[in-house]
Amino acid sequence: MTALGAQRFLTLPANELPSEKCTQPPSAPGSLSLSPQQSSITVRWSAPADLGGRRDLYYQVEISDPDNLGSFTGTVFLSGSTTSRTISGLRPHTQYCVRVTSHNGVSDQDPDGEHLRTEGECTTTSEARPGVVNGVQGTYPYVVWNPPEEPNGVITGYRLVFSRSGTSTTSTVTTTNDQTFYIIQSSDIPWTSGKFRVTVAAGNSVGFGPQSSTSPLIIDGDSCPTTNCLAQSVGLVRYPATLASTSGPVTVTTQCADNAHVRTGFSLSVRCSSTGSWTGTTPQCECDTGYRAVTVSGRQTCQSLNTCPARNVGLVDYPTTQAPASGSVAVTTQCADNAHARTGFSLSVRCSSSSSWTGTTPQCECDTGYRAVTVSGRQICQTEGKY
Repeated sequence: MTALGAQRFLTLPANELPSEKCTQPPSAPGSLSLSPQQSSITVRWSAPADLGGRRDLYYQVEISDPDNLGSFTGTVFLSGSTTSRTISGLRPHTQYCVRVTSHNGVSDQDPDGEHLRTEGECTTTSEARPGVVNGVQGTYPYVVWNPPEEPNGVITGYRLVFSRSGTSTTSTVTTTNDQTFYIIQSSDIPWTSGKFRVTVAAGNSVGFGPQSSTSPLIIDGDSCPTTNCLAQSVGLVRYPATLASTSGPVTVTTQCADNAHVRTGFSLSVRCSSTGSWTGTTPQCECDTGYRAVTVSGRQTCQSLNTCPARNVGLVDYPTTQAPASGSVAVTTQCADNAHARTGFSLSVRCSSSSSWTGTTPQCECDTGYRAVTVSGRQICQTEGKY
């Protein structure tokens, strides 16, 4: 079964007519489970507890449109002796929802089918190698490119291969982030003159995809300076990428992070040497009054004091809130769309001067006709008819 299209193959027993008396639709299948692979999902379930007094059981397996999880566009019908199905032709690293419905010759007695089907189960297919990188361009020492149209997962880095026509010599550099640019170092290339090519490949947890091959970037090695100093962040100090000079060090003024200033007695001036290293005194910055240094994603920034961060707890949304210098401030949280406060619970909390949320824990529940589902790690309320 592929993700789209429909199939139907079953035969009603001769002695099992839809008009048979004292029979009813079956109950829903049980124990629905999903096993994802890169481009397929294996669906397993158990037979319904109640066959409705009939022997003409069959199943309907449906999979959602990956761009609209509430729309089930792929359908296949299977005989009652089957309790598993592999759905192929799916996108890697993509979320899909699946549901299974029990049927027999009198299923039309339950026109909406709610009592016949399982609740929708969702899963994400496994990662696969990324697709090709396009748009590689640049002028020494910069190389830029576009991320692959088919990342097939979370991009964790890129591989740049430098090569030269007429020789078998190549040089490879691997980055460890998803930035789509690179500053070539003199140590990256073994040539001191002439032109060379640059190709780029994207990587994720599975490995690297193909190198870009269409119209590779051509770099003129004759114009390459000796080296350069890389951009970096040290504490709250930001160093810019700087071209070095073969004739001596280049003076550079670093910058403090937002909402920060240079510490008294320190200078923001440094030097980029011809060896590609930063020299001179070490600049130091500190946060402005009313801000404090925090580390976010491995990088120091200045955050306003007494700030309670926005967050989601179940179906409850907490807003970013500024607290007073001492004490706390009352805040009303909000329920997710199509949800309301659970009876006996309040949406009121407090943001304290220690930047923490205090008070009772609000609780929300979905409105009538909706049910809570988790999508991309966050709870939302979807109409029951979508499963």
